[in-house]
Amino acid sequence: MLKGRGGVLFVLIIIVLAVIVFILLRGGGDGFRLFGTTADMPAIPLDLQPLVPTGWDVQRAPQVACSFDTDEEPERLLIYRYNPTSVRQIPAGGKEELPFAPFGAVIYDTQADTLQPQPESPGPYRPSNLVPYKLLPDYYAGKGQGYLGETGVEIRYSPGLKEGAGCKTDEIYIFGYSGGDLPTRLSIFRWASPTAGYQGPHFVGDARIDVGLNSDDNTSIDRVITYNRLRNHRSLLCEVAEHVREIGTPLLFSPVTGAETVDFCFGAPAEPVYPEGVVVALLRGKKEGNGLPAGYLLENAVLPPELDLRNSDPQVFNIVSVGNPSSVEHNPGLGKPCTPQQVGEALSPASTTSATPATWKLWCSRERVSVTTRILLNGSVREATWTLTSIISDRPNSDLIWRIEAVELS
Repeated sequence: MLKGRGGVLFVLIIIVLAVIVFILLRGGGDGFRLFGTTADMPAIPLDLQPLVPTGWDVQRAPQVACSFDTDEEPERLLIYRYNPTSVRQIPAGGKEELPFAPFGAVIYDTQADTLQPQPESPGPYRPSNLVPYKLLPDYYAGKGQGYLGETGVEIRYSPGLKEGAGCKTDEIYIFGYSGGDLPTRLSIFRWASPTAGYQGPHFVGDARIDVGLNSDDNTSIDRVITYNRLRNHRSLLCEVAEHVREIGTPLLFSPVTGAETVDFCFGAPAEPVYPEGVVVALLRGKKEGNGLPAGYLLENAVLPPELDLRNSDPQVFNIVSVGNPSSVEHNPGLGKPCTPQQVGEALSPASTTSATPATWKLWCSRERVSVTTRILLNGSVREATWTLTSIISDRPNSDLIWRIEAVELS
């Protein structure tokens, strides 16, 4: 145990040494910093620091060195954020500012013989230059399409990147996110030429983007479906469009003629709450609801022969437009007990385990409503008017459901 003045001196020396080590490791002013783990590495590689605009917030990941063009030499892909703003967080009482900045990307390409050699400096060395190729945002060559994402991006490649070998890939897929778990943007980039840089299509679906791509990064994207919300729609309906890659033209995706439709943004619920949701679910091939009675059609529903809605194989119709009724018509008699001609055989609770369960009493037609749609039928657009009636059980915890009782075509 250290005692006396010698011990105090020894402790002071230890403290001074610790301070010196801390300063050396931390760095100060214009000095160098020592980096240990990957998280401590600089966001901008040293050779690119003089070239990156000061307004970019370069992300530490993902940064990729790979050959994205045809020269077999690696290029550097950087992801960055720009145009930072802030917005007040309402749940926190408006006291906290949340940062916001969209995502962009750039590829830096080392190109030889892009600088003119100086006659006064002869030598065997080939001059080279780091050429930046902006992905998005960009203004040139038809790429003024916007940005990569709002709150996050995910990058995939075709072919997929392989470790332990020379990195080479043909296409870059960047999925953009807007605060949720589903991508709302897709940007595809492929090397075109030294003058045109990286070209490719850009897709936006403010609800979501679907590409039907599995977890295999080697799979190329040849089909893209966009889901864009109908304005303030209570049933979460979207305009849906499908795009496919043209054979022999790797950068060209064309819309599929006749594939445009209206559908649920995130899939049909088992029992849509609003009447137009029931109509859309039936037209898009969903046959059964989870309410009572089963199925979206009453047993005695009056249907035009052109609409084969009772087929055991669900038929899918393309929807051009769908109405959004704002009110319902109330029956003066406040509804009547449902008849077997309306709902088929008497229905019992599906959850009961009794051998002879009690029959639920169903009330029909307390409310009635009309929904108008325009659908693609036999190659032409037809207007269909759907009359729906309400059904509710006498259970205290039951909820109202809608069933179709008649359809008219014009």
